[in-house]
Amino acid sequence: MPLIGSSRFRISLIAIVLLVCGMVFSACHKPTGRYPILGDHFIYGRLGGFTTPDAHANYFLVNNGQLRKDATQRMQAPPPGLDQFDFNTRCPEDQYNSVADLPHSIPTELKALNNTTIGTELPDAGYADIRARIDGVEYKWRIEAGLDSVSGPIREFYNRCNISFR
Repeated sequence: MPLIGSSRFRISLIAIVLLVCGMVFSACHKPTGRYPILGDHFIYGRLGGFTTPDAHANYFLVNNGQLRKDATQRMQAPPPGLDQFDFNTRCPEDQYNSVADLPHSIPTELKALNNTTIGTELPDAGYADIRARIDGVEYKWRIEAGLDSVSGPIREFYNRCNISFR
């Protein structure tokens, strides 16, 4: 009796195919749901500028001892609320360590300018969308590219964010 025609061979072949399919589908699993932003956090994204309408921005979240990334947001429109972010990508520990102190190094002068646009808009240069919750207080800033008239500590903080979050 030929081996290929045997029922034992067919059962073994079906088992192998099912096993391989199971491994392939489990390897392609994407986390479901959005990463919950709980407690104090720091969010940085660079938006606007001269881009195509479908270009995406990178937003970063410093929260609960992790650095996470969301690359789903459009460059031309910041998300209105935290529930629109999708921080399901966790960044390496060394990247987190390089930015872990940023939420607590926000200049006092910048905190006093909460919910404002800082700097001068330069056409096609874009701006930074920075949001934070520090000690339970919500902050939000739009920091434009033209910072000639802005204080040194705010400029230094903004420059560090631009260098750190790439």
